[in-house]
Amino acid sequence: RADADARLTVRVSALRTSEAVTVSAMSARWPDVAVGLGMFLQEQVDAAGALHAPDGTCRVSVALKMDALAAKLRQLIPEAKDKDQPAEAPDGAMMARLNGADAVTVDGLARVSEALLPPPLLPTPRGAANASLAQASNAVGAFWASNATLRGQKLAELLAARRARERLQVVLEELPLRTDMRVRDVLGSAGGPIRKEMATFVKAAAEAGRRYHPNVLLVEVEVAVPVDSFHQALLGWLKLHAPASRLFQRAAEEAIRDRRGDVASACGMAAVPAKHLAGQASGFLGKATQIAGDLPNWLNDTAQAQGAAPAANDPKLVLAAARRDAAAKLNETVLALMVPGRTTLRDFAAGDKEFLASLTALCQVAEPVANLKPFGPDGSARVTVALELEPVWRLMLHHHLKQAPKPDWETGAP
Repeated sequence: RADADARLTVRVSALRTSEAVTVSAMSARWPDVAVGLGMFLQEQVDAAGALHAPDGTCRVSVALKMDALAAKLRQLIPEAKDKDQPAEAPDGAMMARLNGADAVTVDGLARVSEALLPPPLLPTPRGAANASLAQASNAVGAFWASNATLRGQKLAELLAARRARERLQVVLEELPLRTDMRVRDVLGSAGGPIRKEMATFVKAAAEAGRRYHPNVLLVEVEVAVPVDSFHQALLGWLKLHAPASRLFQRAAEEAIRDRRGDVASACGMAAVPAKHLAGQASGFLGKATQIAGDLPNWLNDTAQAQGAAPAANDPKLVLAAARRDAAAKLNETVLALMVPGRTTLRDFAAGDKEFLASLTALCQVAEPVANLKPFGPDGSARVTVALELEPVWRLMLHHHLKQAPKPDWETGAP
């Protein structure tokens, strides 16, 4: 969308509204026209559909009719309040004739960042307890066989599976039963019977699949359970261990009715322990594996930031300004995160422009927190945005992996 917005802005700016005037000249003459036109073009981009290709590319196609553009310009010109230099009102038909088309069309293109694409999920085969490295490509299998002992691989798999189930328990406890009630509210005291039932349920959760990284000795395990099955189990625990809690039981019954078809999933990661690296896995690969294994304590957290903007004539402009301010503050929050080695993410980046740009892009697309009213009584706006931090960690790992032009196992370096 950013690419489409930039291309659309360039194309529209070059259009002629009359024999002697361009949109660019009109925008330069009246700043209010420039601001209003920018918001209008952004709305066109936001309304356009996005097409995603299997190779990770995305295309956003925007078509803006000259009639619609001319109408918007006519609306904006009076707002400029320039009585001394009146402008000729743009006309859609004339603009189509002058520019040789009745619409402006642009395509915005982008590819998903390689750093944000995890390895392919190897699904758990039917009848098996889990996926295995044997399902991976020959290159991935050879990489693991050359650089990790079999025991090291198994230890990483077991730890990743355990972390996945620990994370799944957190995910399930945060599921809403009602707008004012979550699963954690009905589980009772620590060590109580319902929590024990919950622990047994999570321990038995099936693995959906595994991911084996092709360039660092890191394995990811994904577990998943149908939400309605969990709610059914929860209702049974409540009836068995808390028969008097009719309020909780009714909440579970409502959740069963309203959440059919949903799936709760969680991912756990673990690296091969250093003492189980094979002889070839020294230097760069050893350091990369250490970074992959030393997971930051914020990996599964969500960062938030609030932006503000003063009141103005156009509420859309105010809201957009507040979101930009929130994104900038979120970016600063993310850069201040502590990473292994007792340093901040900003210092870890070490001037890597691509890495820093990717972080900025993540913050710019952070979603506003739902159910918060953005506007105050005076017309000012406050917007709170939230960003899950796991993609930040993936960017961090990718940043380190690209530092060396050739890994040890390819060069044969000691």
